[in-house]
Amino acid sequence: MRKKIAAITGLDLMRISVKGTTTEKLGFTGRQEGIAVHAIVIVYSNKP
Repeated sequence: MRKKIAAITGLDLMRISVKGTTTEKLGFTGRQEGIAVHAIVIVYSNKP
């Protein structure tokens, strides 16, 4: 996943971070009735 994001964005692989977590068996995802995805992207430039 990191490699694909790096290729699409042109960023160095070391600058890409992907993290995952669980819902600790709470809600419909915890009961294995479905899946959920949340994506947060922060992109900034150091150029003036």
